[in-house]
Amino acid sequence: MKNYLLLLLVVCSLSSCRPEIGFEDHPPVFKMGDDLSWAKKDFDDANWAKERGNTGDKVFWVRTKINLSKKPIGQLGLKVEAFGAFDVYWDGVLIGSNGKVSGSKAEVPGSSSSYYSVPDSLANLGNHVLALRASQAYLQNVQRSVGVGLSSYESLLKTPLIITSFMNLMAGAFLIAAIYYLFLYINSRIKQRTVLIFAIICLLFFALLILEYIKFYVEIPYTRFFLRLEFIGWITFAISILVPLYFSIQFKFKWKKILMTLLFITLVTIYILNFRHYDITAIYYSTAMWFFSLAIVLNAIYQKEKGSVFVLISLVLSLLTNQYLFYDFSLFISFCVIVLCMLYLHTIQMKMIEEEYQRSILLSSKLQLELIKKNIQPHFIKNTLTSLIDWVEESPKEGTAFIQALADEFDIINDIA
Repeated sequence: MKNYLLLLLVVCSLSSCRPEIGFEDHPPVFKMGDDLSWAKKDFDDANWAKERGNTGDKVFWVRTKINLSKKPIGQLGLKVEAFGAFDVYWDGVLIGSNGKVSGSKAEVPGSSSSYYSVPDSLANLGNHVLALRASQAYLQNVQRSVGVGLSSYESLLKTPLIITSFMNLMAGAFLIAAIYYLFLYINSRIKQRTVLIFAIICLLFFALLILEYIKFYVEIPYTRFFLRLEFIGWITFAISILVPLYFSIQFKFKWKKILMTLLFITLVTIYILNFRHYDITAIYYSTAMWFFSLAIVLNAIYQKEKGSVFVLISLVLSLLTNQYLFYDFSLFISFCVIVLCMLYLHTIQMKMIEEEYQRSILLSSKLQLELIKKNIQPHFIKNTLTSLIDWVEESPKEGTAFIQALADEFDIINDIA
């Protein structure tokens, strides 16, 4: 547990500390063609286009000016976010490549995010020029903007790994929970749907975390960029249905079918209206899930269902998280809060089942005692008294002890009953 808390503090400190670098980047300019002199720092790009236009599968260049006002501690690092394959030039010097540039289908696609170290001799304060010799032979209709970021090279490499390790710990916890509750459902005599739904939600949340942060340790070419987002979107869609469904079953919501039908229609509408706008779609999915869950919980509070107030508090906390934290973190943290409150509801349900089981055992014991009492009278008593007559006549002392033992036995039966 201490390791989890320490890692959480490290992540929070990384996200809350002041910037270690100061820089300003200007809007990029574009030009079709291929000329290595365009990488030079003093090249005049005043006549270059501000929009990329349709480059097809041809080679093109991108240039952007960067003003470095504060250097980081350690070696300067550069992060480039762009589609295609490209060679990276900093003040006319080649510092790295992403994929293999080619004006045809021979292009080797690069990843959508790449990192480069800038030599110390080129990391002076002042104005610099970043030039990209690029091609985009695939997904030519997608013109993603070129994003540039500067930091220490060590920080650019370590920060994503720290964040990913924390998220992988969370993913592992949810995977264990999913397997445990799945086995619990399979081996239970009474098949509770809430247990199965909870196991599926944990499994989906595990998959969501892995898919979201796999980009930091697996190089994904830009040609597969949207495939990962599609999977993330459909998993979020499924979670947005299953969470309200769980609450509706747990709290015995009367209009469950109507509500779930409306939720499904709402999510499909969101998907259609925001097709290929993946981040916005995911936000709308989670918002719809939140509102429908809130309606169920408010009804549960009115019906005075156990745990409903706790779930309401959890929903409010998840809303506040979405308001004040960065989207990627807020989405997963809010999902974690909701899953934890579902786990709390499950413990309440298990406690109720255990109490009912104990009551059934007690009732069964009482029924057995009543049956014994009925069998005892009057045949058993008659036979016992007849035997006692002979016993008392032969050995009065032993007969008296037997009578006392029989009386004690009846006292025990009466106390239990």
